Amino acid sequence: MKTLLHFAISLTMVISLGFCVKADEEQLSASIAIGYGSYSSIMAHGSEQNFYLLPRWSYYHNNFYIENLDLGYNFAELNDWSFDLTSKQSFDSLLFRGDSVSDALLRGIMANPDLPLNAPFNTPLQDLLTPQTRRSSYLAGASVFWHSEHFQFKSAMHTDITSVHNGYEFSNELRGLYQTEHFSIATTAGIRYLDKKYSDYYFSVTHADTTGSYQFLPGASWLPSFKLETSWKLNEELRILLHARREWMPSNFDGSIHIVKQHHDIMFMGLIWMP
Repeated sequence: MKTLLHFAISLTMVISLGFCVKADEEQLSASIAIGYGSYSSIMAHGSEQNFYLLPRWSYYHNNFYIENLDLGYNFAELNDWSFDLTSKQSFDSLLFRGDSVSDALLRGIMANPDLPLNAPFNTPLQDLLTPQTRRSSYLAGASVFWHSEHFQFKSAMHTDITSVHNGYEFSNELRGLYQTEHFSIATTAGIRYLDKKYSDYYFSVTHADTTGSYQFLPGASWLPSFKLETSWKLNEELRILLHARREWMPSNFDGSIHIVKQHHDIMFMGLIWMP
């Protein structure tokens, strides 16, 4: 189970060494990076997860493409603009993993003695906690791209098609890329909007989690982020890379008893093989 968790965590960090382009010829590629990665926790006393492999595979043919778990179809192009039908995996469920949720809820209640709990007197706190599993969801929708030689802008709207939460995500990213023969560096500033259904499903504390004694619903949320990607080309197949991403938690999470970190970090550094 832990191996599957580490593999899922590794897929949250997509390796991007350039801008996406439509391929007229059929192209299938794969790469594997070996090194050290970390996936932080936003919960009270949550443990950081480490991973050591970063896989990536992609397939492009005419207007259709696959990148790891994401699918796309280039529907229309106009000069530097393109309109794609896209789908993507949501990884927000990985933020709330296993026993860490129970421990975070318990610590949150103990740290807030004035918390209004609707529970019988002298009920052990552990008996109140029945955290529900947050399932992964798969999203589908549309993306609009604009690109120039050194910049790419992406705006995307995706909704849950797996009936997990029936919410939607609206995201925007601006990526800048500078590269030479051997070195490349890219920075991406982004922000995503989660509607109330999406945000409440993953980031709330519900009556089901606390046997009806407490509830916290954050509502719709904006989450800004920043990503840094660098790589140094050793030869035609090997590169040294460093990737780091931070996403900031919104102020409406401040009332949560189990989310205590102000940001979530993912980092990986290592050697990537691209045969």
